[in-house]
Amino acid sequence: MKIWRVLISSKIRIKLLIAFILVVIIPLITVGFYSIHSTSNALEKIALSSASEKIFLKAKKIEKFLNDARFDICFLSQSPTLLSLIDALESKDDSKIAFWRKRLAQEFLAFSQNKRIYYQIGLIDKKGQEIVRVDSYGTLPWIASKDQLRNHKGEPNFVEAFGLSADQVFVSDMSLGGEDMQTSGLLMIEYAVPVLDRQFNKRGVVFTSISAENLLDIVKEEKNVTGGETFLIDKTGRY
Repeated sequence: MKIWRVLISSKIRIKLLIAFILVVIIPLITVGFYSIHSTSNALEKIALSSASEKIFLKAKKIEKFLNDARFDICFLSQSPTLLSLIDALESKDDSKIAFWRKRLAQEFLAFSQNKRIYYQIGLIDKKGQEIVRVDSYGTLPWIASKDQLRNHKGEPNFVEAFGLSADQVFVSDMSLGGEDMQTSGLLMIEYAVPVLDRQFNKRGVVFTSISAENLLDIVKEEKNVTGGETFLIDKTGRY
C-alpha cells in the first residue's frame, strides 16, 4: 500500500510540475511570438518610412533638375544679345548679323561651360534654320561652324515650340539621340521656347538638349541602401 501511495504521490507531483511548466512556458511563448511579430512590424514600418523619405528626396531633386532646365531656357531666350541678333536678322544687315551671331555664340559657350549638362544650345530662325549652336558631348563645349548648322523644319523641337505662347516651354520625352549623327545614341531631353522680337512677334526658337544621364544619376543614388530597386516611370507608366 505504501508503494502505491508513493507512486500516486509521485504521479501527482509530476502532473503538477508539468502543469506548472505549461502555465509558465505558454505565456512566455505567446509573449515571445507577440514580441517578434511586433518587432518585425516596427522594423518594417521603419524601413518603409526610410524608403519613402529617400524616394521623396529623389523626387524633389529630379523636380529641381527639370525646373532648373526650364528656367535656363527661359533665361537664354530673353538675352539682350539674342534680341539684337533677331533685330539684325530682320534688317538683313550682314555685318550686324555676323557681329551679334559671334557675340551670342560666345554667350551660349560660356553658359554651357558653366552648366556642364547640355549637349546642345542653339537658336533657330523662323524658317527652321539654325543660326547659332554650341555643342558639348562630355568634353569642353565648342561653337558649331556654319557648315555644321542644320535645318529643324518639321522637327518637334521647332514646330511645337514655335506654336507655343511666350510663357510656355516645349519639353520632349526622354529619348536616345536626335536627327543629327552627333547626338545619335545619346540619352537626352530637349527643351525649346519661342523667341519674340521687341514688338512681341515670333522670330524663331531657342532650344537646348540636356543630358538625361544627370537625371538618372539622381535615381541611382544610394540604390543599395534599403536593399531594393528604384525606377523612374513616366506619366504613361513606362520605365
